[in-house]
Amino acid sequence: MRISWLFYIRVGERELLLPGPLTLACLIYMGYHILLPRQDEAETQPLLPLPVEELAGVESFGVEYLFSDSARVSARMLAQHVIEAEEGEEKKTEKVHYMNQGVEIQFLNQAGQAHSTIKADSATFRLDQEIADLYGNVRLANHQGEHLETEELHWDKQKDSVFTDKFVRITTPDKVITGSRGLRANTEFTAYTIYGIQGEIEAPDNGL
Repeated sequence: MRISWLFYIRVGERELLLPGPLTLACLIYMGYHILLPRQDEAETQPLLPLPVEELAGVESFGVEYLFSDSARVSARMLAQHVIEAEEGEEKKTEKVHYMNQGVEIQFLNQAGQAHSTIKADSATFRLDQEIADLYGNVRLANHQGEHLETEELHWDKQKDSVFTDKFVRITTPDKVITGSRGLRANTEFTAYTIYGIQGEIEAPDNGL
């Protein structure tokens, strides 16, 4: 049973503890911020889920997010570049962080070691909902040598699960499985449901 959770953001050597989703929007801290990059600079960066001109806000570099559940750090998210923005109607807005220079999420076991890792080209993180949407060359790998490849994946922190409705390719030590309509899995990637299975083949034996 989950007792409590805490949320941290770290930039460089500075860290802030946030005790609960209702306070995330108003307590987000960035170590330093400057104006958005010029358009010619933005064109050299990986694409954002939204055009950069629609993401007016502050930006930070080298950001680390720490997620704690029942008094232990359960996940870590690393982003090289983050743009903070607000979305929604005037009376109902939501804090969203956009990451367009690569993102990595590490899921940690009781000993603090990563049992699985997600990497992607870009991502958005919706703070109130605690959901990360990852885009482009998304790869989820676990410590058992199994990995998932897709172009879009969503992490729901509160449900401790990942899901997508896009094409997926799953490689295990002995087989390769593809699915046309996505999958849902736990963050350890030890249990998953594949939708629209297209095929299952034996993985090549690299020893031959």
